[in-house]
Amino acid sequence: MANPNWVKGVSGNPAGRPKRAFILTDALREKLGQSIGGNGKTQLDAIICKLVTLARKGDTHAIQQIFDRLEGRPMQRQEISGPDGAALLIGRLTDEEILDYLKRAT
Repeated sequence: MANPNWVKGVSGNPAGRPKRAFILTDALREKLGQSIGGNGKTQLDAIICKLVTLARKGDTHAIQQIFDRLEGRPMQRQEISGPDGAALLIGRLTDEEILDYLKRAT
């Protein structure tokens, strides 16, 4: 059955999709994609070369950045225990009790 609130052939959004606000990621991608000089290298190419150069010189932060991007960051296990150090049985707590415990833990 057709929806009586919609008229066939008439847009429900005549103004179209609203324009997006300024997004930093988009601006960075645009800037990093710009070429430097006439050799066809981009800003991003220059940054990557610098990162690799630093890593080859032993800069551990640069090495970590490369591995984090290639392999992904390792999962970090987090453990939450009860007030006495025993396991916290979340299934038996209400949402309010869980939120209260998390507030006190931080």
